[in-house]
Amino acid sequence: MSEDITALQDTEPSDENTREVEWRHRESLQGRLHQIDDALDKLLSGRYEKCADCGRPIDEKRLNADAAVTLCLECRRSLEGIRAFSTL
Repeated sequence: MSEDITALQDTEPSDENTREVEWRHRESLQGRLHQIDDALDKLLSGRYEKCADCGRPIDEKRLNADAAVTLCLECRRSLEGIRAFSTL
């Protein structure tokens, strides 16, 4: 039975790994909160639903999927293409 406990202890994450994962989640959540705050500011200033890059309206379906989205689909695809090209 003590072998089972030792095996279980070997598979449990260390406190250091747990803290690292928690910090990554915290950073992710803080980033998302920042995006939502920006979307609220845009709503109040009348810039909501407009692409931050080209100024064209963002498709309603895209906004329904993520109300904090800042780019229209064309600009997002263009940005992703630039990122993919720069990693080559």
